[in-house]
Amino acid sequence: MTEPENEFQQEALQRHNDLRELHSAPPLQWSEKLAASALDWAKELADRSHLIHSNSSSGENLALLYNIPLKGKVVSDMWYSEIKDYDFSDPRFSSETGHFTQLVWVDSKEFGIANCRKNGYEYIVAHYSPPGNYVGKFKENVLPINSISNTSSSVVTESPRPVSPLETILRTPENLQITHMDVTNDIYEKLDVQIFEYNNKLRNQLGFSPLKWDSILKTSAQNIVDSFFQSGCLESEVPLGQSLIILSFEGKLPIIEEITAKIYPKANGDSRLDMSSSPKGSASNPIREKSTENMGCSHFSNLADRLCVALIYSPGKNVRIIHKIKTKTRRI
Repeated sequence: MTEPENEFQQEALQRHNDLRELHSAPPLQWSEKLAASALDWAKELADRSHLIHSNSSSGENLALLYNIPLKGKVVSDMWYSEIKDYDFSDPRFSSETGHFTQLVWVDSKEFGIANCRKNGYEYIVAHYSPPGNYVGKFKENVLPINSISNTSSSVVTESPRPVSPLETILRTPENLQITHMDVTNDIYEKLDVQIFEYNNKLRNQLGFSPLKWDSILKTSAQNIVDSFFQSGCLESEVPLGQSLIILSFEGKLPIIEEITAKIYPKANGDSRLDMSSSPKGSASNPIREKSTENMGCSHFSNLADRLCVALIYSPGKNVRIIHKIKTKTRRI
């Protein structure tokens, strides 16, 4: 049996197994093959300076650490901390808990983890086999603490097979739920919720009905953020009947109030928002579209000097707003 090559890998494997034991999950065995594939993808992420899932058939957890010692326990505990949001009485996949459920997934047997450092950032990739997060398989694979399963595990030995809905593997979305760490906590941990609440606050002031959160729109926004963060431009079209706002900050990272203030500047006496694709001006801001019912948003930040936020509204009047904000002073 092979062993991890370094202290980080050893500590991550041990901590994974300690946490799995709490949930009556068998210990993971170290896999050189999974560690090698994890290292390949960690290097790719470092080159991209961005987190995004690979096309691997293995289960996969990602993390980005910034200016913090690389510890296998820290990374494992970071993923495991999502247990606070998992409802054992309603066992199913959630983008809020996908790292946790993969970590303790009973039927996963092998594990490999690797990291790549670039410009002070640690890009971390963990691979698991067989993969977890199968739709319809959560009850027997994500067990409460100190519980004993009376069901026998059916080990998945093949790649994900699109045979039935019960055999669909889900991964935690690349941005919203990928764990980022700074010296303190991620200052944007609750940003998407805060933006959603801010939108409804303004709609209440306008006498409009509150918006409903739409996870599909959130996923679309996440894809747009991925692309815009890399290219600085909108490379894919938003479907007709939807409206879009993109906020791109470069330089000093903004606080929450500075972000929300740019969503609808007219509310703050600021008319500088770039409405070049919306000739009617501020009246065409999606927040002022009374018929809009749903919204979703996502963000990504390198926690140093860039933040990108995308908001999508539906139904909408096909408004496209892109606002790039540059500041000279970097946040330390």
